[in-house]
Amino acid sequence: METSEHETCIVVNAANVVLGRVRLRDLGGEDGPVDTVMDPGPSTFRPNVDLTEMRDYMRKHKLNEAIISTSDGVLIGILSRLDAERKSNG
Repeated sequence: METSEHETCIVVNAANVVLGRVRLRDLGGEDGPVDTVMDPGPSTFRPNVDLTEMRDYMRKHKLNEAIISTSDGVLIGILSRLDAERKSNG
């Protein structure tokens, strides 16, 4: 994560279901189980949410990234606010 453009790492199980999120700021440099630094059950959004609505939500809640998943919790990807700003009107 330190060399990535992302500030978070999404933790998934073998079926690619979102289990949690690890933020770069929460890493202390020590080895150990991911669940000691993971925020379990993060908020996710469905891919059918309008991009302008996502952009406005991310602005209002000061989110830099949003996790996109299916209704079953399977990870689809991460939407950056910068991308939402670029792709939406306004």
